[in-house]
Amino acid sequence: MSDHTPGPWAVTGRDSPAGADLAIIADGVGEIGYASTRFVGCVVAEANAAHIVRCVNAHDDMLEALEAVEAMLDDPGNHPELPVRRRVIAAIAAAKGDTT
Repeated sequence: MSDHTPGPWAVTGRDSPAGADLAIIADGVGEIGYASTRFVGCVVAEANAAHIVRCVNAHDDMLEALEAVEAMLDDPGNHPELPVRRRVIAAIAAAKGDTT
């Protein structure tokens, strides 16, 4: 699998060649995805596209922050047995696409 298109990403309201009402664009790349209001209402399509863009744009910073928290929790003086540590590790794995 190849790497995804780097961000930042944004949503634009212009009509796309694919016939979708909304386009997801990447900085310096152009249109990389589309959202259509044909199957869901306009408000839902806009919310879905905006959610995708927010997730992509926040991903790297959130992963970095979680990895810093994991490192802090690994310190024996910081109670590495805390239940939150398992949640942090699971979130890091999910963000990296680790399905095992």
